[in-house]
Amino acid sequence: MVLWDKCGVFMQSIASYSEPLWLAQRRADALKCFNELAMPKLKYGLTIKIDLGDFSFENCSPAEVPEQKIVAPVGVDILDIADAVKKYPELLEKKFITLLNNNDKSESFHKAFLKKATVVVIPRTTVVAEPIEIRSFFSNTNVEHVLIVAQPNSKATIVCETTNNSNAGCVVNSYAVEIFAGAGSTINFLGLQNCDEKTYTFSTKRAVIENDAAVNWLDCNFGSKVCLSETTSVLKGAGSSSNVYGLFFGSHNQKFDMHLESVHEGAHTTSDMLVKGVLDDDAKAIYRGALKIMPSANGASGYQKEDVTLLSPKAEADSIPELRINNNEVRKCTHGASIGQVDAEKLFYLMSRGLPKKEAVKKMIEGFFAALLAKAENDGFSEQLKKLVEAKLYVK
Repeated sequence: MVLWDKCGVFMQSIASYSEPLWLAQRRADALKCFNELAMPKLKYGLTIKIDLGDFSFENCSPAEVPEQKIVAPVGVDILDIADAVKKYPELLEKKFITLLNNNDKSESFHKAFLKKATVVVIPRTTVVAEPIEIRSFFSNTNVEHVLIVAQPNSKATIVCETTNNSNAGCVVNSYAVEIFAGAGSTINFLGLQNCDEKTYTFSTKRAVIENDAAVNWLDCNFGSKVCLSETTSVLKGAGSSSNVYGLFFGSHNQKFDMHLESVHEGAHTTSDMLVKGVLDDDAKAIYRGALKIMPSANGASGYQKEDVTLLSPKAEADSIPELRINNNEVRKCTHGASIGQVDAEKLFYLMSRGLPKKEAVKKMIEGFFAALLAKAENDGFSEQLKKLVEAKLYVK
């Protein structure tokens, strides 16, 4: 199906602020690729795959502008795309949607049909004490983008949350984040996706990190019927670092495809990737981690690990870690994975102390996630996650 007419209507709906020619051209190029590309197979082995059934982007509900609640501390610029292209024309042309690829069906969809974009600019040497919050709620398909530009020696924590309540038969949540971390800057990104189980989520989060800068991700996924989530850090500058942490909890028939990637390009760069997940009922998850050490990354150090706890004999998890080392001067490059049931002895111990089984399991899961929740360094966000974990355990 060719979507030129549909795209024409869409372009008219968002072009009221005189979209610049470079952006219109990028979207037109993406649309052409979207129309030519087939749906991804999501098959990584004989039995390692995610089944999308009869899903297609063409059959999803029309995109809408989501409701947003933004908390913007003093000293930070948070702008809609219409205002951002006026205030930062060169910056936007250089960076906006440049980290998304046209050779991917979901990413070209995102670029072509982008409906809402928020631009965050943290000025040079600005240290933002309070978290920046961008919380979005939608009913129909959501195509939303966040661009974060941290200028040199700035620091901020950003909380992004997407939730919905849909009445449509097929809803897409296409959500993308681009982070450009200038030299010496630090960005802590806390993401939460808790959409309903009618929603197909395609989430892409990518960062380019300059000299001595750091980007730390904590990406948490609780919702959606199918969730494809990618988090990638490109350690471009010397001495740059990134912690890429993921947390998920699936129940019923939910499916998760989690892809974490660290690309070491600069010398003496460091990365740590850790995913923890819990699966109940018939839920399924695939973890794909890639750690790449490029020829220019002398003295690089990287580690990746996935831990999954299965609460049901029908739940299924697969782990596919990958190391690509193209350098002989590497400090460390290793991986690990563990998938198993709840520890029967620990469960028996807690129950022997008077805890009902559900409460004992809850305590064990809280302990399982505790290390990652501590990474948030944000009490409000951690408490929100604890409540979502409890809801997953008690609501059947």
